[in-house]
Amino acid sequence: MSTIILIITIGALFILSLSINKTNEENNRLTSTKNFQQKYKALEAELLRIDQHQNSLSRLVEITDASKLSSTFETVTQLNQYSGIFQSHWFVVLDSTNTLIDSFGIKHSNPLLDYLIKNDSLSNRSAIYKSNDSLYWTLADRYSYSNSNTVYYGFTLNLQRVHEYLSTIDVVTPNYAYIFDKQGLCIFHPEIEMIGKNVYEFSNITPNDTAQAGNIKNPPIVLSEYLNIDTYRFIDRFKSDSFNGYISINFPKVNLDENLQPIKANTYWIFIITVFLIGCISYFFNRANRKAYAEKELLAVENEKFNKEKALVQLQQLKDQINPHFLFNSLNSLYMLVDINPKEAKKFTLHLSKIYRYLIHPPSENLIKLEEELNFIKEYINLQQIRFSKELSFEVDDFTSDDLHKYIPYLGLQIAVENALKHNIATKEFPLIIKIDKVDDNIFVINNLQKKQNSEQPSNFGHEYLRKIYTFYGEKHFEIEESQQYYICKLPLIEHL
Repeated sequence: MSTIILIITIGALFILSLSINKTNEENNRLTSTKNFQQKYKALEAELLRIDQHQNSLSRLVEITDASKLSSTFETVTQLNQYSGIFQSHWFVVLDSTNTLIDSFGIKHSNPLLDYLIKNDSLSNRSAIYKSNDSLYWTLADRYSYSNSNTVYYGFTLNLQRVHEYLSTIDVVTPNYAYIFDKQGLCIFHPEIEMIGKNVYEFSNITPNDTAQAGNIKNPPIVLSEYLNIDTYRFIDRFKSDSFNGYISINFPKVNLDENLQPIKANTYWIFIITVFLIGCISYFFNRANRKAYAEKELLAVENEKFNKEKALVQLQQLKDQINPHFLFNSLNSLYMLVDINPKEAKKFTLHLSKIYRYLIHPPSENLIKLEEELNFIKEYINLQQIRFSKELSFEVDDFTSDDLHKYIPYLGLQIAVENALKHNIATKEFPLIIKIDKVDDNIFVINNLQKKQNSEQPSNFGHEYLRKIYTFYGEKHFEIEESQQYYICKLPLIEHL
């Protein structure tokens, strides 16, 4: 039972350790998610800042007279040259025939300007293009005056300058980000050389990954081609008025593993030490139990030994009473025969001398083979029939060879027969019938019941002697039974000493 409890306890501790480690891993995943959200919000704020700058520029154009646009845009450019990314502002004013009337900070042949002129819907107000080995992002809008002139205005961002600026955003968070449009064109990357390249070509991101964008609760673990280590990769939509694309934020798994490893190690050490302590406690507990059990067993053996010795003393005392009792009864019978029938008295004396040889050499174990006890009881019956030839009837069953080699208490049959003779009437009209039969492994001494009227109270020391012998040898089926017609003494046979 203690082993089962120990196994269950160790199993519970092991499951608890796994649960703690799993919880810590979930907490780490949650930490990476929070870092993603922090990085996302920081970069999103910069994207919204670009939108706000474009909206501010639009309001400025609407309230400024066309003749003062150049000075206004020059002032705006000067104010923003140290702002980080808003450094180059421009505008062109064209009449209804697209003839240049005024301009600032842009050539008439700008690709975005050509696009704006040709597409009145203005469905795309930004463009990314390369010029002189530099990558630019231009945002533009237009405004129509009442004189049919149209002003096209906006600002251009050098993406290398944008990279330098965004690299200083949220530097505390241990992660890095890609920003790319729907076609995969990368506009921000930790490595400046990757800006302008297709993210689907230089990374393991696929268009299918962008289709599942927004799943930030269970980010996949992928190998980073940038750091060449496992990272948690988050992909989400990154959209504003000026940009429509995606952002991929990668959180190095090793950062979390470094925090998790001590917890795992401590958890396993706690598990090992706890199991060791439980094992020690169980060992010493079992050892103490075994010692207590051994002492208890030794005490029980000593007690049993004492009880057996006590029982042997009691048996010897009973046996010492039985032999003189038998001799006393036999001598009384002989005394009466000497006067009544001297010839039978001589015969009685011969039988008495034979059976007394049996009495003067009792077995030390208080058990005798059934064969020897039957020989003795037959001599004893012959002795009694000398006195009561017609008043007594004896019947002895036949026994097998196996039965004859089994054991019975010493003088067991004699005690049962003598008890019948002592307490029952035996006359010619009402003879006493005594039978010795065997049923299964039991010897039955049966006599018809015809009790004497003024019989002395039985001492029962003979029956007590038999009961103690059977108890001593672990046999509990010795029984005395009395009915209206019969008195039965049941003597179980004992297989061996």
